[in-house]
Amino acid sequence: MENNLKKVCFSILVKDKDEEIIDRGTGFFINDKGNFLSVCHIFKHKNCTFSAIIDGEPSEYIITEIYNEYIPQDEITSAIYKDLYVGKISMSPEAHLALMTETVSASSPVTMAGFNKIPNEGLIMSQEDLFNEDLINENSVFFNTYETKINDQKQHKTNRTTGEYYFMDNIYSVDSVGAKVRGISGGPLVIDSACIGIVNNPVECVNSKYIIDKLVSLGIPFTPCIKV
Repeated sequence: MENNLKKVCFSILVKDKDEEIIDRGTGFFINDKGNFLSVCHIFKHKNCTFSAIIDGEPSEYIITEIYNEYIPQDEITSAIYKDLYVGKISMSPEAHLALMTETVSASSPVTMAGFNKIPNEGLIMSQEDLFNEDLINENSVFFNTYETKINDQKQHKTNRTTGEYYFMDNIYSVDSVGAKVRGISGGPLVIDSACIGIVNNPVECVNSKYIIDKLVSLGIPFTPCIKV
C-alpha cells in the first residue's frame, strides 16, 4: 500500500520573499484533474509562495487555491474543527485516493502518510551516511507511513477570550505517533486503501465525511468509497 500512497501524495513547500523554505507540508490528490486536499495551517503564512514537489518530476508546480478554512484552535467558536485546504495543480496525477463516505469506529487500525525529514529505513547504513549531502541535506524530505489507530477520546477546544469550550464533531482522535507527524500535516489518514480523513496534528484528523460535504458544495469531483 505504501507505494500506492506515495503516488497520490506530494510535498508542499512554503517560501518567503527571499525564496527560503520556511515551512513544509503534504497534500494528496482526490481526482485525475489535479484537485488535492491538505490542511490550511500550512497556507496561513503571509507574503509567501506555495508550490508542490511531485515525486519523479524535475520542477515545482504552482498551487492554485480553490477553498480554505482555518480558525486557530484557541479562537474556535463552534464544534467544527476548521483546518482544511482544497487546491489544484495543473497536471493529471498518476493516481488519486477515494474518500470514505461514512465514519469508522474507534479501535480501527489506520495509516498516516506524508513527507517529513525522517530518512527512510535502510537509507542510513552507517554514521557517515548522516553527513552525506547526496543522501541528506537541509532540503531533503522523505515519504513515510505510520501505523496507528482511532481512539474514542472526544477532543475539545477552549476559546481563550470567552472561556467557552467545544467538543469537536468532525474529527477522528488517533493515537499519537509523536514528532514524526511534523511535515506530514495535510497527508491522508487511510484505511483499506480509502482516505478517511486528513492529518491535522499528531492526534486529530478532520474526517472524510465532513470533507465530502465541502467538496459537494464546491462541485469538485471525487471517488466515493462506501464502508463495507
